[in-house]
Amino acid sequence: MKPNYSFYIFLVYVSFFSTLVPAITGFFRIKYLGAREKALFYLILVSLVSESVIFILRELNIRNLYVARIYDVMEFTLISLFYIRLFDKSKITLYMKILVFVFIGIAILDFYYNGISSMDDIFLTTESILFMIYSLFAFFHLLQNPVYDNVLAAPLFWFNTAILTYFSGNLFLFVFSNYLENHFAKVSPALWGIHSLLNIVFYFLISTGFWKTATQRT
Repeated sequence: MKPNYSFYIFLVYVSFFSTLVPAITGFFRIKYLGAREKALFYLILVSLVSESVIFILRELNIRNLYVARIYDVMEFTLISLFYIRLFDKSKITLYMKILVFVFIGIAILDFYYNGISSMDDIFLTTESILFMIYSLFAFFHLLQNPVYDNVLAAPLFWFNTAILTYFSGNLFLFVFSNYLENHFAKVSPALWGIHSLLNIVFYFLISTGFWKTATQRT
């Protein structure tokens, strides 16, 4: 009997439309967004465009992985910019800037090795590990530099939680994406359903961070 993947397809659709939530929230909170928050707002706009293109190409049964590859590079650049702005007075920002160019090189190498019709698993795996490290440093920074009486009132808490949750949750999938796609195609929809669920959580947390910017004290 052919498995019923309707639930996972439903999650894909919910993930697509959930991109609108942070986009709309960020738009109405735009005057409260600082330089680092705007980097994430631009990320959401890029995500909205790329998700729309991927959605249309999927409906037309046209391969769309090259769109994801372009988005991944922009995602890494903009999230890195978010952390660079956060740690702007630290020496670590120099290395973070260098890594942006290094990762563009990794993306090119991954494209050469895997081709346009596969996931950029090398890039995504390395990106995930690096952003997990960045986010842990950011939480330490938040604890060392308390600005809010309640940490839940800090937009940084929500942004950082979104990044840590998304990349740590997807790490296994990114590591084995091409292998699973080639050898265990039947479980692939279920795994990408989990990815869609993490996308929804990511967008919800980013939206909450945008909403909280109106109460920022610094």
